[in-house]
Amino acid sequence: MPSEYPQEVVSFYLDDWFVDPATNRIRNGDREIKLEPRVMAVLLYLAKNRGQVVTREQLEQDIWSGVIVGYDSLTTTVNKLRKSLGDDPKHPRYIETLSKRGYRLIADTRLQAQEHTGKAVSANASLAQKRVFRLVLLTVVMITAILLLPPQMTTREPQPHENTLPSIAVLPFKSIAQRPDQEYFTDGITEDLTTDLSKMSGLLVISRRSAFTYKNKEIDARDVGRELNVRYVLQGSARAANDRLRVNAQLVDTETGIELWAERYDRKRDDVFAIQDELRTKIIAALSIVLTNKEKQRIARRYTHSIDAYDSFLKGQSYLVKQTRADTVIARQHFQRAIDSDPGFARAYSGLALAYENEYRFGWSDNPGQTAKLALAKGMQALGLDKESPQTHWVLGTVYLFVSGDHDQAIAMGEATIDIDPNHADGLMLLAVTYAFGGEPDRAIALVEKAKRLNPFYPSQYPSVLGLANLLTGRYDSAITAYEESIAINPVRIQPNVYLVAAYVRSGQMEHARWQADRIRADFPGFDLERWARHQPYRDRTTMAAILADIRQAGL
Repeated sequence: MPSEYPQEVVSFYLDDWFVDPATNRIRNGDREIKLEPRVMAVLLYLAKNRGQVVTREQLEQDIWSGVIVGYDSLTTTVNKLRKSLGDDPKHPRYIETLSKRGYRLIADTRLQAQEHTGKAVSANASLAQKRVFRLVLLTVVMITAILLLPPQMTTREPQPHENTLPSIAVLPFKSIAQRPDQEYFTDGITEDLTTDLSKMSGLLVISRRSAFTYKNKEIDARDVGRELNVRYVLQGSARAANDRLRVNAQLVDTETGIELWAERYDRKRDDVFAIQDELRTKIIAALSIVLTNKEKQRIARRYTHSIDAYDSFLKGQSYLVKQTRADTVIARQHFQRAIDSDPGFARAYSGLALAYENEYRFGWSDNPGQTAKLALAKGMQALGLDKESPQTHWVLGTVYLFVSGDHDQAIAMGEATIDIDPNHADGLMLLAVTYAFGGEPDRAIALVEKAKRLNPFYPSQYPSVLGLANLLTGRYDSAITAYEESIAINPVRIQPNVYLVAAYVRSGQMEHARWQADRIRADFPGFDLERWARHQPYRDRTTMAAILADIRQAGL
């Protein structure tokens, strides 16, 4: 560190903003904003590398050290920083996005030092640009502490709710073995417990997707309670080695941080289902949940008695969620192994159907007609094996909508999903998107809002469907807001990017529409508008024709 600066120098100016890392605050005149710790860490990193392109990989490695980060969390963090600074990504003053490369801080920076007397000392701007951000090293201890805090994964705040039901989130169970190749098993336990609890009408259960934002994080149950707006969390760990299984679980009251109970199981690996049953029973007792006879029958059902089939199924799920062409092929292979081990395993057939649906919908199949037939056949086979599973209905409904274009059957499957599992957020979204494409967009809006309560850290698809519903009802400003949020969550999804062009055109913002069209050409080379349009499952194809005409006005 240069000797001419006192050691307590850590603050600096970013254009007109004064940045104080010690308090995580930025100030511009009378306006003061407190940044989340990880947002401040990103700002410091960009400032340290001012004028240089910082890749996503660099940010993920140095700011999210040791944590798997998707587009959602990193992009949302940068978006939060832009929003705090009042920056426009189309015409940036502070942070420039370079397509396929990363981010660059383009605003001027200068150092402000504080002498021991308290008098402010301004350093030479050019010297500051060369040396000031070496001083960021002084904040290593602070940033290290930051990285131990659970990040806010989105700009969205859980909304207060009037529901008086007890609410719970099942947090991702940790793998005691700390082996990546074993995480699919602990993830599967977490997901099955979430599914089982979701079937209870007397309990509000946060979706798996939101709960999994806390995976591999050191968390405080009270923080989770505030962020997810839930009263209880179930957390634990598991280890599967050879034929033994060890599971630890704790139910925690998020208002007090007190454990209501804790259990430890050390049994044969084949006992995984019995352990899940016991955990569920203890939760029901602890929260005084009253079950209907129908719910008791549903909960008592077990997916498979074959541990080999269950193991293969969990591996298939772990690949399917990655949504790439290669991973989907691997997922299909695991689902097929599960079926070979247990031909009556309905959820394995559902997994296979969803894999085929992805291959058809995203254009990954060399024989789309055959892939479409397989998706429908496997989905129907799954439902025939288990009509009491919400997953079999949800998957088949998804196939009906996006493969067959059968809106009535998709709605029937979505309603059956919610009847079995009132907490199935994706089931609500299936109904919402089906109503939007089916000509009833007003019904979709309420369903999306309800799904967002169950899944506070909702994915890009949720605001994207909300954008479509608003677009089709003429609420163009609301549609633009929703699509921009969807893109901020996940910029690589083509759906909101394309529909945003139409929303800009219909709102009369042609300059923005052309800018968005240019962005699509740059970020999605080879994009085929006609092929994309063919996969939009509108009940009335004239709706798609009108949207296509709008998009073409922008030159796409």
